[in-house]
Amino acid sequence: MKKQKLVAALMSIALGTSTVFSTVAFAEGTVLPNSGVEIGTTENKEVELPKGVELNWGDNTVYYNGKYYKKLQTQKDTQTQEEIQGALEAAYKDTNTTGTKEIYCKPNADVGKMTHGHVADDLIIHGNGAYVSSGERDLEIDTYKWSRATGAKDEVNGTFLEKDITVTVNNLNGIAAWGQRNTNWKITLNFENCKNMQRIYFTGTTGEIDINVNGCSFDASDDNVLKANKGTAIYSNADGSINVSNTTFKNIDVGLNLNHKMLGTQTVKIENCDFIDCGQGTKDTKTYAAPIRIVAQDGATSNLTVNKATFTYGEGVKSCNGDILLGDGRALKENEKDKKQGITTLAMENTNANVMVQNYDYYKDDGTIDSGKGETTTVKDTQIVKPNDNNHFEVEDDKPVNPPIYPIYPPTPSEPTKTEIIGDDRYETSAKIADKMGYYDTAILVNGDKSLSDGLSASSLAGKEKAPILLVKQNTIPKETLTRALKAKKIYIIGGTAAISEDVEKQLAGKEIVRVDGKNRVETSEKVAKLVGNYDEAFIVNGNTGEADAISVSSVAAKNHAPILLTNGKTSTHSKKTGVEYYVVGGDAVVSDSIVSEFDAERISGSDRYETNRAVIKEFYPNKNKYYYTKGDLLVDALAVSPLSKDNGVVLVSPKSDNSILKDKDLVQVGGMDFEINLK
Repeated sequence: MKKQKLVAALMSIALGTSTVFSTVAFAEGTVLPNSGVEIGTTENKEVELPKGVELNWGDNTVYYNGKYYKKLQTQKDTQTQEEIQGALEAAYKDTNTTGTKEIYCKPNADVGKMTHGHVADDLIIHGNGAYVSSGERDLEIDTYKWSRATGAKDEVNGTFLEKDITVTVNNLNGIAAWGQRNTNWKITLNFENCKNMQRIYFTGTTGEIDINVNGCSFDASDDNVLKANKGTAIYSNADGSINVSNTTFKNIDVGLNLNHKMLGTQTVKIENCDFIDCGQGTKDTKTYAAPIRIVAQDGATSNLTVNKATFTYGEGVKSCNGDILLGDGRALKENEKDKKQGITTLAMENTNANVMVQNYDYYKDDGTIDSGKGETTTVKDTQIVKPNDNNHFEVEDDKPVNPPIYPIYPPTPSEPTKTEIIGDDRYETSAKIADKMGYYDTAILVNGDKSLSDGLSASSLAGKEKAPILLVKQNTIPKETLTRALKAKKIYIIGGTAAISEDVEKQLAGKEIVRVDGKNRVETSEKVAKLVGNYDEAFIVNGNTGEADAISVSSVAAKNHAPILLTNGKTSTHSKKTGVEYYVVGGDAVVSDSIVSEFDAERISGSDRYETNRAVIKEFYPNKNKYYYTKGDLLVDALAVSPLSKDNGVVLVSPKSDNSILKDKDLVQVGGMDFEINLK
């Protein structure tokens, strides 16, 4: 990795591991109008203002990028047109501002009515103690198609979310966030010191979501909380992490309601939080009401960590299903009797709690209970709870004076693990890889029967679209592939009709089909690069003899959305882009030094395909605890697994290759092998 790239990576790590928030100081006991929220004092903190701008608020309440927004009255006195919603619309329509957009609120002000304030960019809202007073009060993300030109919903010309985004809200009261996901882009939400929030509620099984909440409150007993938001405070179906600290939940049926429906991992951490009179339930929610509820669907894993939480109830108040509920005890329909639950684990310290574990049909259709399908464990704050994948958790009595520090779960096994993704043939193997990726709305088809020339460039697009690479034949789609392809809404076909015929397209009737093909493999790779769009890295390989070299960087290409550009090895038809870091993969006999010079590229190479592969692993995946590996002479499996292995890399092996890089690592074998690998 070049020096400037390493510096950028270190900066990214530093930014990614620490979120900096600003707070605002008010006199102790200040009560926000119409909210009942009492603000405490934060010393030596000032109201957040844009740098170099001295705001003259007057009647204005919101500021964005040189313009003020205030309450505009129509003929109906109660209808508000601008303020916070107007600023959000302006930010969305603003295509000139790069980086994070910032909105500023007048201290302690009513910033007006908001319903589905659309957000599709990195954004910070500096609330300065202001509050959203009416409407549904929610930031809406990835639910509707919107037009940048008009700032309005547009099902014809509009778009859903188009990139990973981070949204940070500081000290804005009454705010909510909501979405019904349509894309695979990652959403990161940060809420700091936001009081009387409505809810954070995201449904759907596309796209990872990280939610960070600190110093906030949810109170369903407050008259300003909408009726629809009294049942659940924080809800998500997605993979990702939910971190909640120093936050109060009051009179909420299900304070944290994490119903994990994707096939990856959801981690939930609760620290220094208070749950007051939560989990009481209604007729509709009593079968799952609890202050904290964690459910994982079959194939999913949810890991909960709790430290210093309190669960308190007033006279005559109790939770329907304990303080912490693991699993789903609701009655199954007749056609669901084979339904299984995923893995839910609990780690806990410094907390008194009744922990309930439920299996399906704990609650019967007639309202009675099958006690054999549920169990409650009372845990004292002097005890330590450790996760156990088989039975959720185990309790260690009487915490020692200097308690051991337990790792974040799931724990690292004492012995390296080995798993397999192997089908009866290459087509079934690619289908099983798709299953491991979980939900996807886009798939990429590559000819797995002939040369991989067209498919070599597919990895970067697969990474961007979070799509599996599925293998087909020229004129037919194997059954295993077809069942997975039909799950997608959009399908990219890589290569012309000589690689994948129109007969294949006909089997996918009703899907959005995008064929990516050029007059040759080089032009096809250029067209894939255009679909990827802006990129920071690119890999240059020999498109005629460098298949193995391209496959070695396929995982990196998927991870970094870095196109693989094919050449004839001597000259290149690609135009060098400013700001892109180029890598040439393969020795000078494969790709000439003139291409290295033309693109100011870093060469990665070895004496053969295996040594080149190890050089790639050393460059991009050093010191990993887990690797995928596959046969080095059957490259199609390595291509298919590239979007799944993007964080770990793929190691090519043979009976004679040096495979010591795999020693003492967690391993995933992809595709069958007719030999045992030597790890010496």
